[in-house]
Amino acid sequence: MNSKASIALTMTLLLQPPLVVAQDSEVASYSPYVGRDYPSNVYFGDTHLHTSISLDGFGDGNTTVGPDEAYRWAKGEVIAGHDGVPTRISKPLDFLMVADHAEYLGIVPGLAAQDPILMKDPEGARWAKMIAEGKLTSEVFSEFIHDVTGNNPRLNSPEFARSTWERIIDAAEANNEPGKFTAIIGYEWSPFPNGNNMHRVVVFKDGKDKTSQVIPFSSFDSQN
Repeated sequence: MNSKASIALTMTLLLQPPLVVAQDSEVASYSPYVGRDYPSNVYFGDTHLHTSISLDGFGDGNTTVGPDEAYRWAKGEVIAGHDGVPTRISKPLDFLMVADHAEYLGIVPGLAAQDPILMKDPEGARWAKMIAEGKLTSEVFSEFIHDVTGNNPRLNSPEFARSTWERIIDAAEANNEPGKFTAIIGYEWSPFPNGNNMHRVVVFKDGKDKTSQVIPFSSFDSQN
């Protein structure tokens, strides 16, 4: 190779861009979220909350806090607790579903208030009289539990169940604030097949326009 050719080849090599072999650690991801393994849009709430409408809620001493109060408390409002003391959640929730038991839905506060619908039924009138005599926890509740676990209701009033269900729906509708707080409509289906606790929470994705077309399907309707 003559000197001119050697100079030309050298100049050509010098003008080529340098060849760089990048290490794997130096290659940028196409998306900055590829390696992220944690949620970045998190919401906190509860889908299984009982109020005074449930047998156990009322029986455990909550005789005053119903669906509306529960939703308002979840939003951060001050409410009167079951003992009358003002109470407020430390940090408001993003969503809440009041999930009262479908079985004998609202019957205890209804009997305590001697609701006209329940008083028309002989069993309802008998239970209301016993509650007025202070026999709720000593006698009436044992009959309730016997009925629920044995799947044998002695008082069945679709009319009263609907009125209570409408109260739950209206409380959710009144407290739902899209983009700020979600009030979910639902209930708990509570069968005891062979004595086993097989309770399930039923969540509706819809609002009043559809949920008001039904009443909660309880274990009295079917254990299946």
